[in-house]
Amino acid sequence: MHNISKIYKLKGKDEKKELKSWEEKYKKTIPIFVAGGIDSGKKIAELIKQGATGVQIATPFIATYECDAAQEFKDMVIQCQAEDIELVSSPAGMPGRAIVNDFVKKTRETGNICMKNCLHCMIPCNPENTPYCISEALIQSVKGNVDNGLVFVGSQAARIHEMKHVDEVIQEYIEEMEENL
Repeated sequence: MHNISKIYKLKGKDEKKELKSWEEKYKKTIPIFVAGGIDSGKKIAELIKQGATGVQIATPFIATYECDAAQEFKDMVIQCQAEDIELVSSPAGMPGRAIVNDFVKKTRETGNICMKNCLHCMIPCNPENTPYCISEALIQSVKGNVDNGLVFVGSQAARIHEMKHVDEVIQEYIEEMEENL
């Protein structure tokens, strides 16, 4: 379960007091948006009650008719099980959550996947020692070549089992959120 105190990452400090000092210093309201693992309206309601201004939701919108990712990408999300999802290292030095596929297995076994063309898209990425090109891996998968690319998902992806329309997903979240506020 999300907790605003954990989100602020200000261990041992009064989070609201700390935030207020920054707001006063810059004479601006600082909104707090929470992201990651938000898979229900109930969770949104809990976060708002804790002080969140809003949330960012991504994974549930992959399996929508309106998403422009290839159907193969969407199908991987719809068909994945919790045990199919794991943290992987990215060339940016940050972990990402991905569905284990041939690409992820290959990065585990060989360590590096040769890049054809560096796009210089991220500062921390160095083509000489990066394990793979994250841009190329994401482009491959979203175009449907899911065995040669990364399928990044949220922690709750295994709970998605069917295609929906965006307005259906939003309506479900809103109704459940309103029931719990």
